[in-house]
Amino acid sequence: MEIIPEYEMEEAEHILEASGPHGVDALQLAQTISINIGIIGQSGSGKSTLINTLRGLIPDDEDAADVGVTETTSYATSYAHPNFPSVILWDLPGAGTPGFPKETYLQRVNFNKYDMLLIVGRGRLTEIDIWLAREASLHRKRALFVRTNIDIDVMNAMEDHPDTFDEKRLLESVRKACVSGLKKHDCPSDVFIISGKIKNVAKWDFPELSKRLVEDMVGMKRQAMILTISANSKELIEEKYKALRFRIYVTAGAFVTGKETLTRPGHIVAADIKVLLDEVSIYRMQLSLDAKSLERLSDTHEIPMHQLQACVYSVLPRECIDNTAEFIEKLLKDMAVNSPLKGVARCTPIVGAAVTADLSYSTAIVVLRRILYDTKKAALNVLGCVMGSSRMSVE
Repeated sequence: MEIIPEYEMEEAEHILEASGPHGVDALQLAQTISINIGIIGQSGSGKSTLINTLRGLIPDDEDAADVGVTETTSYATSYAHPNFPSVILWDLPGAGTPGFPKETYLQRVNFNKYDMLLIVGRGRLTEIDIWLAREASLHRKRALFVRTNIDIDVMNAMEDHPDTFDEKRLLESVRKACVSGLKKHDCPSDVFIISGKIKNVAKWDFPELSKRLVEDMVGMKRQAMILTISANSKELIEEKYKALRFRIYVTAGAFVTGKETLTRPGHIVAADIKVLLDEVSIYRMQLSLDAKSLERLSDTHEIPMHQLQACVYSVLPRECIDNTAEFIEKLLKDMAVNSPLKGVARCTPIVGAAVTADLSYSTAIVVLRRILYDTKKAALNVLGCVMGSSRMSVE
């Protein structure tokens, strides 16, 4: 008999009390919380490229931010995340340009509006970079300095010094220059060295940047960021896994109550399988294992689709990936003959006969926990494949 940790049971009770047994309203709230993140910096610093990547888009995608070496942003432009429209990334005009002098810049971009600011710069720190960092500190804004174009720096250094090139030493030199420049002017010195291109989201400091975007949010906004950010590191996959585990209890409650579901060992009566199918689809999308995500990974990292699929199928049966009702139904029947999870009775929605409701509820929990755990393992396999490809592209 599997035992659910006490802290998880307490969280399950809280979720069920907040949303009721018929829906996931409390969890959906995390997806409707408004978050505004400003991407700010000089023209040509890579703001638009970064904003596209954080939304999982490339420049040619519909609704992507315009990308160019000249100033393509003439006003503050909002870009909603394609899957979570309440999370908005703002492509702000370059500071210090003739059209946006710094004397009026903060007021014109509505500086106080943003939950967080990413100050983006390429190459050496400039006077405008320092000014933006100082203003963020004075306004008590969460601000991170993002040093872009490290991919170009690495490529140039490899070409210029093929015999003595040392990537680690190059990164240390770039980081030291950024941190010392910021500290010299009493500015926050959180520096992330990245390439803003989508193919490099698993390289350099991009995973750490993604992690900080989550950690610097609080409450429901943190939950919203966990669901929004791409699963580009082991840590973020684990964060998503933890968040998705708490969805299981309400989903199981909706499964039990949706059609007055009653079960007995080996049989399912009027089971609302669609509730579970929809939940499994969310797992795949969140952990980048849906068809669209795998195709994008294949194209972006030039990894054959069959290779990525092999990473997935080594853990998850194809029937689960295809999300067939027959697969879910078979799991429910197999699990129903085993003892229910210890501890679930205390938060089982009361519907129909209490014993059979308890059995339906605990069976659904076992099935969803098993699928989610295996989906996480498959996501880690795919991440390993992508990271291996990224290392090869540098070498």
